[in-house]
Amino acid sequence: MANINFLNANTNDITKQHMNAINNKKIVTSGPDQRVLENMSEINRRLKLLETSLRTLRSKVETLEKNQIENNKDNRRDIRTLEQENDEIHTNMREVKDHVKLIATEMQNAAKEEDLKVIKNYLNLWNPVKFTSQNQVKKIAKDVFEEMQREQARTIRRLDKYKQ
Repeated sequence: MANINFLNANTNDITKQHMNAINNKKIVTSGPDQRVLENMSEINRRLKLLETSLRTLRSKVETLEKNQIENNKDNRRDIRTLEQENDEIHTNMREVKDHVKLIATEMQNAAKEEDLKVIKNYLNLWNPVKFTSQNQVKKIAKDVFEEMQREQARTIRRLDKYKQ
C-alpha cells in the first residue's frame, strides 16, 4: 500500500511538473525530465484509451442490461401465455375424457350385435308386415258380418219362394 501511495505521490509530482512545463511553455528537449515527460504523455494517452474503452464497455453493459430486462419481460409474458394455453389444454382434455366416458356408458347400454340378430330372427318369424291393425280387423269383421246378413237374407228369400 505504501508503494502505491509513493507511486501516486511521484506521479502527482511528475504530472504537476509536466503541467507546469506545458503552462510555462518550457519544453525540455533532453535529459531525464524529457523521458519522464514522454513517459507521462504515453501514460496519459494510454489512460485516455482506457477511459474510452471503459466508457464503451459501460455503454455496452448498460445496453446488455436493458436488453436482458426486455428479454426477461418477454419471457415472462411468453411463460404466462404458455401457462394459460396449458390450462386450456388440460380443461379440453378433461372434457374429452368426460365425453369418452359418456360414450363408453352409452355403448354399454346399446344393443349388441348378437341381441340384434335375435330380434331380427323373431321379426322374421312373426313377420309383422302381415299383421293388421285393429281398425282393419273391425272393417274386415264388419264386411264379413254384412256379407253374412246379405247371404242370410237371400237364403230367406229363396226359402220363401220355395214355400210358395
